[in-house]
Amino acid sequence: MGKLIKMPETAIDAIESNMPTSGYYVLREALELAIEALKKDIAVKPDLEGDGYADGYMVYDTWICPTCGRDYEMDYQEYERCPHCGQLIDWSIKEEGRGI
Repeated sequence: MGKLIKMPETAIDAIESNMPTSGYYVLREALELAIEALKKDIAVKPDLEGDGYADGYMVYDTWICPTCGRDYEMDYQEYERCPHCGQLIDWSIKEEGRGI
């Protein structure tokens, strides 16, 4: 009967066991950067801030990127992606809420 070969549980395990240390760290950093960039392609809802009420509802005038924390003005700076970090923004909240 043949030898039982244990498969690596993750790609990182496979890389670590088959690559010189310096190459491993370079590749691992590249993979982590790629994963971070891919996460920014998943749209997330911004945090909203308001400073007053109209007709009993909060009027939101600022949106905050949930990834980097930068804030922008609602009426003038509604970007598809955060200009600072590139996070894709989900603007469906504008359809959901009042005072936006």
